[in-house]
Order: sequence, then structure tokens, then C-alpha cells
Amino acid sequence: MVDDLLLDIKTTLLYPFSTLLDIVPKIVRDLGREYAKEINPVISGGEIEIDRRILDEIKDPLIHLIRNSIDHGIETPAIRELSGKSPTGMIEVNIQQESVRNVIMTVRDDGAGINREKIIQSAIKAGFLNKESVEQLTDSEIYSLIFRSGLSTSPFITDISGRGLGMAIVAEKVSKLGGVIDISSVPGKGCTFSITLPVTISNFRGILVQAEEQFFIIPTTYVERAVRIYKKDIRTVEAQQIVILNGESIALAVLGATLGITQEKIKKDPGAPMPLLILSLGLTKIGFLVDQIHGEQEGIVKEMGPQLLHVTNISGVTILGNGQIIPILNIPELMNSAALVLKGESVSESTGDNETTGDEKKSILVAEDSITSRTLLRNIIESAGYRVKTAVDGKEAFLFLKNEMFDLVVSDVEMPGMNGFELTRKIRQDKAVSETPIILLTALDSAADRQNGMESGANAYIVKGNFEQSNLLETIHRLI
Repeated sequence: MVDDLLLDIKTTLLYPFSTLLDIVPKIVRDLGREYAKEINPVISGGEIEIDRRILDEIKDPLIHLIRNSIDHGIETPAIRELSGKSPTGMIEVNIQQESVRNVIMTVRDDGAGINREKIIQSAIKAGFLNKESVEQLTDSEIYSLIFRSGLSTSPFITDISGRGLGMAIVAEKVSKLGGVIDISSVPGKGCTFSITLPVTISNFRGILVQAEEQFFIIPTTYVERAVRIYKKDIRTVEAQQIVILNGESIALAVLGATLGITQEKIKKDPGAPMPLLILSLGLTKIGFLVDQIHGEQEGIVKEMGPQLLHVTNISGVTILGNGQIIPILNIPELMNSAALVLKGESVSESTGDNETTGDEKKSILVAEDSITSRTLLRNIIESAGYRVKTAVDGKEAFLFLKNEMFDLVVSDVEMPGMNGFELTRKIRQDKAVSETPIILLTALDSAADRQNGMESGANAYIVKGNFEQSNLLETIHRLI
């Protein structure tokens, strides 16, 4: 009776996909106008039903995939005609019922496809790959790298794209819903994103573990297996501890040390078995040693509220039957923290605060005619550990550049004497400083202004109306 009641409740939450897909034509039309491209939307499967809560959560990923297809995939009419294509591009959003439990949402375009070489170059530059390992990867594995946070193939950064975060957020959202995202691409023919989603939200399932007297939940979707090992099974290769399971070498990390609870290394009695969880995320596998594994738990994920909007390595909490509140680990962040610990770096370095000390401080030039904005920018950038020098207009900024070395320039556009576009062009024409990264921070937000910024040679364009401190610091970090 309880099962039947739960099924009835879930059924009442089902809504047709059309309630979400109705917004697609307008989004495609508006973005097509913004990017000066002609695009025809094709929509099918809107009658298929899914949990309303999933519809609400998948809206942002869908919009980002469409924007990504229009921005990076579909070519301009002139380029399409040169390639023998129709000047009007196509974006197809299709919904199919895979089974009683799952549906598949497909977003496909007929653009240029994903540039494999650009992904490889960006991944090597970001430190996700080395040149030797590229040959061993399949096209599918290379394409999946676009879901890594911080990886972008766009040479121009704006407040809404180019920072390498969008696709990572899409993958994270899909994963939280219990879904899977797959990608395929044919050069010159287009790209397809296939997202498999559950029809209804089921209760969250995770492994309850104990580390240094504290309890944590690890989502079962990332757990490849749980084993017991002995100290004699652990080997050291190039100063890194590993264990070999079924012929595969797996890096070892101590969960407590990774979370910063303790700096203790492996301290078990040589004869005592040690619980080990093998976690898998894409191509990466890491074994986490814990004190105890208490089995699988089922519950509902609770957000931590705006006061704790983002705590590193923690994605939320769940409540056990006895009322105990247990943190749920954010596995992508945990894997990143573990990688830093294994390299001998502190976990705090993974937060991207970009703090430097002493002679390592990078020097940044800020050109801004408003004293209020100039002071604000100086305080924000200096608080992140950079040295800052300010100029009241473009002419003064260029004079400073001729006499001092700067690692980056942040400039307003609307300034008397020499505006930001003119300053950018002048810097790019001077061989001595032409390679200096430039961020334009301005109130001008039209597509024409962004295009002007890109053509003048700026590396990034951030609109003051959408300004967030973290965006600016993140962009500075990416460029230098």
C-alpha cells in the first residue's frame, strides 16, 4: 500500500516536456539575432512526461547547451555557404522515452562540430593532459574533457562565456539529478549532446563512511567498488602511494587528510585491514582510505542555505533515521583536492583564491576614470594578493606600460582622451607590450560593443551590470 501511494504521488508530479520546450524557439531567435546567425529550431517529443522538479533543474543546462551550440557550433551564414551548407543553421531538441524509468533529451546542431585539436591544446595548457597520454584517448574521452571546470576553447572571455565553467555546471547538474550526459561530434557536420534522465526523482543513495571520528556520505554513483587492503599492499612510485588492483595502478589518498581534518598519513597496524573506496570521475580514479564503512544509506539531499553557499568538498547534507545530520561530499571537488594533496600542495590552494606573497605577486594596471570604481577595483584586486597601480585614463595607462612591467591590464572603455578600445589597440600595436593580457570592464553591453572589444584585441569583456567580484578574479587567474 505504501509503495502504491508513493507511485501515485510521483505520478501527480509528472509534467509534459512541452512546458519547458515552449521557451526554446524564443531563446534560439534571440540568440541568433545576438550572434548574427540564422537558425531554425526543431522540437519533438514535448508530450513525454517527467518529474516537474527535474524539469525545473534541467532548464539552465538546456539553455546553456543551446547557447553553446549557437556561439561555438553553428557558423555564420557566409561561412556556411562557403562550406556548401544552407545559410540557415539548425538546432534540434528531441525527447524520447527510453524506458519506464528513463527519458533521453537530445540537443543537436548542424554546425562545425567540436574542434578536437583545440580541446587537446586547452587541456594540456590547463594541466589536465600531457602530450604523451593524448594518443591513448578515444575521441569520446577527448570530447568529455569539455566538462572539466576551467577548460575553454574560446579565446575571448566574457561575463557569460569563455571561462570554462558552463559545461562543467551542466555536467554537475545532470549528475545531481541522477542522469548521464554523452557527447558525439562529426567535424563539419555538427555536435550532439544526449542526456539520459530519470522520469522521477528517487531518494538519494550514498555510502556512509567514517574518517577521524566524523561521518560523511559519498554518492554511490561515483563509487566503483569498496575493498579491504593491507599495508603490505601499498607501494610507492615517484613519491606517490598506490595500490594495484586487478592489474590497475590506483593512487591512494587519506580521506581525513584530503578534507583537512588531519594531516596524518596512513597509520594503521600493518596486520589490520584498511577499508578503501575506489571513486571514479571520468578518466580519473582515486582510492580513499577511511576508518570505517558503515554501508549504504538512503535519504533526501538538503541544501545548506545561502549562508553556506559553497563549502569546499561539501555539496549538501542528509538526515539519518536517528536525526543525525551528515555532510554529503562533492566528489568532483574532492578528487581535485586529493590531486593537490598528492602533489604535495595544500587543499586551500584548490580554492582558486590566487593569493601570492612576496616577490611572487603579479602586477596589474587598472585604467578607470571614475575614482569610485577605481578605488573599488583596486581594493578587490589587492585583496586577492596582486600588486595594483591605477591610471585615470588610457593615455596615462599607456605611459605607465612604457615605463613599467605589468602582468595584466584592467580597463574601462568610456574614458576621456583615450578610451579602452583605443588603449587596447595601441597596446597590441606596440611590440614591447603587445602580449599583455587585457580585460575590458565596462557598462557597454551590446553585441556590437563586445565584438568591438574582441576585434580591438582584448582577452576578456566583462559588463559592469553583471559584475561579480569572483568573475573578475577568476578571469585574472585564467589569463595570468
